[in-house]
Amino acid sequence: MKNFFASLCGLLLVPQAQAQKTSVIPPHTLFQVKVYSKVPAAPPGSCLFRLPMSFARSDKPDTAGLWKLKGALIERVDYVYTACSDSSPFDQERLDKKRFTILKRLLPEAFENPLTRWRFIEQSAPPDKAEAEKRLHGFMIYYRPLPSPETTKSELAYLRKMLGHDSLVMPKTPEEAYRLKFPGTDVIKATPLGKLPGDTAESYRVLAKVHHSGGYREDTISMCAIKIRVGAPSGRMMTGMLTPDSVVSVVLRRNKEWKRMLILCDVTGSMSPYSAQLLAWYKLHAMRKRVDHFIFFNDGDATLDHLKRAGACGGIYGVSAASVDSVMDEAYIAMMRGSGGDTPENNLEALKYGIEKYEDAGDIIMIADNWATPRDMILLKEIKKPVRIIVCGAWWGGVNPAYLEIALATGGSVHTMEQDLTGLAKLREGQTLKVGKKTYRLRSGKFILESTI
Repeated sequence: MKNFFASLCGLLLVPQAQAQKTSVIPPHTLFQVKVYSKVPAAPPGSCLFRLPMSFARSDKPDTAGLWKLKGALIERVDYVYTACSDSSPFDQERLDKKRFTILKRLLPEAFENPLTRWRFIEQSAPPDKAEAEKRLHGFMIYYRPLPSPETTKSELAYLRKMLGHDSLVMPKTPEEAYRLKFPGTDVIKATPLGKLPGDTAESYRVLAKVHHSGGYREDTISMCAIKIRVGAPSGRMMTGMLTPDSVVSVVLRRNKEWKRMLILCDVTGSMSPYSAQLLAWYKLHAMRKRVDHFIFFNDGDATLDHLKRAGACGGIYGVSAASVDSVMDEAYIAMMRGSGGDTPENNLEALKYGIEKYEDAGDIIMIADNWATPRDMILLKEIKKPVRIIVCGAWWGGVNPAYLEIALATGGSVHTMEQDLTGLAKLREGQTLKVGKKTYRLRSGKFILESTI
C-alpha cells in the first residue's frame, strides 16, 4: 500500500521565484512548511471559512456558505496539502495551480488585496492513501466580516464592559462620601453643616489627607448619591488584556514625548478593541494632560456606500479633552451613529477637519485600521502638518502602503507594536524600507511591497 501511495502522490513545493512568474499563485507569498495537526487559531477579530478539496485532486469544492465572504476582508489564506514521496511522478505544482485557479474564480478579492497573507502548510506523509483521504486539504480562509448595526451594538457593549460603567452609590457616612468622590484620601475630620441652601441632604465640612502628595485639603461634601465608575480600567488592561494586538497602548507608552495631542480614532468595524485601549489609556493618564482634543470618525454615519464621496462623507465627531466622561460619551455617539458599510474609511477627511478645527493642537496622532485603505487619499495634498499613524491590525507585520504614503507626504511617522518608523521623508526614490520582515521600495512617492520573507 505504501508503494502504491508513493506512486500516486509526491511533494513538489513551489519555490517563491516560480510562484511570482505565475499569474495564479499570488506573488509575495510566505511559504511555510510545517506539520499541520489542527486548525490554527484565527487572528484577532477574524472568522474562519474552510474550502475543502479532495486529496490529490482539483475537483470543484463544496462552496456552501461562501456567501459569508462577500465583501469581507480576506486577511489570510492557508493552503493545506499532504507531503508524499519525492520520487513519485505526481505533479504537485500542477495541482497547486489548478486549485489556485479555482480559488481565484471563487474569491478574486483575496488576490486583489496586497495585504492578504498567503501560506502553504504541509502535512507529513501518512502511512497510506486511506489515511490521507481523511485529512483536510484545500484552503483555510481567515476573514473579517463586514460590520452591521448588530455588531456595532455588541462592540459598544464590549467597550462599556471593558471600560466600566457609571453607578449611583448612596454613602452612609461623610467619610465614605468623600472617599467615593475623591479616591486616595483619608478623612481626618468631618464637621456637620446641616442642609445648605438648595441642597436636599445634609452637608459636611471635611478635612482630608491626600495619599499621593501627603498634603491636606478642605472641602464641602453632601450626602447625596454619588456617581462612580464600576470596573474602571487598571494597569493590567494596558498590557494586552483587550486584544493580543495592544498596539495603541504600547505605542502611546513608548512615545512619551508626544504632547498636546490631537488624537483621531477610527471607530468603525472591528476597531472597538483599539478604541477601548485608547480610552482606557486616556482614563489612566488624563491628569497628565498630554491630550488636548479627540476626533472620532465612522465614515459617514448611516450614509449608503454608493452616496459616499471623498471629502464629504461626514460622521466626524470632535471633542476637547476636558473630562473623561465627555470624551467617552463622544466616542460612544460616533460608534452608535455608524452603520457598518464598506471597508474604506474617511481618514483624510477627518484629518483635515481636525487640523482646521483645532489649529492649536500639538502632535497629531491617527489611530487607523491597517486593513482599511482611506477612500480619500486625494485629500493628502491638503494635509500640511506631520501625522503620526498608529496602525491597528498589523499583527503579522505588514503595513498598508497608504499609511506609509501619508507619513511620507506629511513628514510624519508610522508606528507598529515593534517599530517607530520615523524619518520617512528622508527616503529617496528607489530606496527601501524594512517593516518587520517586509520590504517596501519607494517608487514615485508610493511604497511598493517587494518581499515578505
